[in-house]
Amino acid sequence: ERERERERESLAQDSHHDVTRMNMKDHQQLDFDKQKQLDCDMQQLYFSDETLWRSLTWVLANDLDHEDAPEFFFSVGDEGVDCRDALNTCNVEVEFVEGGAEKRVTEKNKYMFVCAHLDWILRLRARGFVGALAKGLFGVLPCPALLGLTGAELQIVLCGSGTVLDLGDWRANTLYSNGYSPTHVAVGWFWQWLTKAADEERLSLLSFVTGSSSIPAGGFADLQGADAPHRFTIQRSVNTDRLPQAHTCFNILVLPEYASQSCLIAKLKCSLSHTDDGLLLT
Repeated sequence: ERERERERESLAQDSHHDVTRMNMKDHQQLDFDKQKQLDCDMQQLYFSDETLWRSLTWVLANDLDHEDAPEFFFSVGDEGVDCRDALNTCNVEVEFVEGGAEKRVTEKNKYMFVCAHLDWILRLRARGFVGALAKGLFGVLPCPALLGLTGAELQIVLCGSGTVLDLGDWRANTLYSNGYSPTHVAVGWFWQWLTKAADEERLSLLSFVTGSSSIPAGGFADLQGADAPHRFTIQRSVNTDRLPQAHTCFNILVLPEYASQSCLIAKLKCSLSHTDDGLLLT
């Protein structure tokens, strides 16, 4: 899947660069910075609206002054969006320049048209919604607290970690109860399995025990329960006839003291197969 995504991204880059190199020989309408911005915007558009990307790519690649060329104007109809008010919707005619509905796109001004269209689709069109979202976000997190954060860092603050879990941090911030300890043989079997487990299995286990497949920005030390901070806890059970269970409100994995590692792993995997149905959650 990742390989197909890379091929798709490469296609977008190569196709757009071929078009712009071909046309910029005859139309020196953009300086270097604007050309670079156009490249970036076209790549972004490819992944968000491939149909429009193909339309704008056609505009860049063809002679709009030809007698058979279709007519384009410096405006676009937008259904369901009111750029003046994020809470209301209406059908609007957006003019990229004053009198844009009557201004025809020509071979001479087509780069200006494409740049204006991209600016509307990728930025200005959503400004009302983004403004409302920012107002709500700043009501919870003051703006100064967010200054200096990159987009990736802000995502971690809001959503927790991504798909790669720090096993060392996980183990260092795990508690044990009801007779288990870091040196107990069953606990050792558990960590041996988790060390070799794939990322998907680790995420599945985390989701099974905590109800979430992500962790706070501060790592496992900051795991939250239903009413207060609760670290990941492995609790011993002597009922080896039962599958491992989870108390998600308190981040507790109830792990029976099985007689062998193979039995422990098989029972764990069986429990994880029920992560989404909640049958083993309490």
